[in-house]
Amino acid sequence: IELGSEVVSAETTASGVVLALRDGRTAAGEVLVGADGVGSAIRKQLHPDEPPARPSGYWAIRGVAHNVGHHLGDLSAVAFFGPGVESSAARASETAIYWYMSLLAADVGAGSRDPRETLRRLPQLDPTLRAIVDATQTGDMRMDELLMRDPLASWGRGRVTLLGDAAISEAQYFDVL
Repeated sequence: IELGSEVVSAETTASGVVLALRDGRTAAGEVLVGADGVGSAIRKQLHPDEPPARPSGYWAIRGVAHNVGHHLGDLSAVAFFGPGVESSAARASETAIYWYMSLLAADVGAGSRDPRETLRRLPQLDPTLRAIVDATQTGDMRMDELLMRDPLASWGRGRVTLLGDAAISEAQYFDVL
């Protein structure tokens, strides 16, 4: 795994796979697992005629709050469900908690895409989740439109396959903010 290296294309050879990276370098391996997100270059290469992802009608706000592990007590995770809202918080470490909230696009509206502003407009949240969300630093949260695609007949071919948002039919769009 090499972070910060954008893949442009992949070529299968007799002995493995060679990646072409945006910065001009190449990388070689025996297999390729394309886990490069909803805008996956690997998926586009495997399925060049597939249409682009389309809006799903949902948005997600998520973040990591530090020094708030005490809010979960002895629990590892909690989940909350309401009309048009699904949310969860899970222990990421002894003191940090990862949380997310999925919202209907109609409840997000056409206004600001600022996660804090959107959270302020939401109906009353469970007090545990509210305490965790309120403790999250602005730089540790994000808001993304969720996109979807038709399911693929196969995720891979030969030495190349897909994983995560690159493979699934509903994925998160990370270029919103």
